[in-house]
Amino acid sequence: MKKLDEIFREMAAAGVYRLVISKPASKQEPYRKITAEKKKGCFQLSCYTEKQVFHENVPEEALAGRCLELTAGHFMQVNGFSPTAEHMVLISRKVSCTYKVRTAAGIAPESAEHDRKKK
Repeated sequence: MKKLDEIFREMAAAGVYRLVISKPASKQEPYRKITAEKKKGCFQLSCYTEKQVFHENVPEEALAGRCLELTAGHFMQVNGFSPTAEHMVLISRKVSCTYKVRTAAGIAPESAEHDRKKK
């Protein structure tokens, strides 16, 4: 748990603009996937069930704690995307963490705007 908390704080410091929490540990989990996207001043969490999506706004400072709360014992994979790298956290059934960073060449961060610019 302590290592997972350090990893989430490191990812936040790296400038992660999008998180995908996936691969539920059991079939009884209420959510199938959780995504977090950076909006103006906060992150918007989208928790996906079989047929519904629940949204929640979380301040940037509280994102690491909220992700730890949602992930610990419930999900086995976390992918974070920053402008320069992709951060991967793999959690085994015995709660050991593997943290990998892959440099992302040519991946531009998504904008927080919903409209595209006219040409």
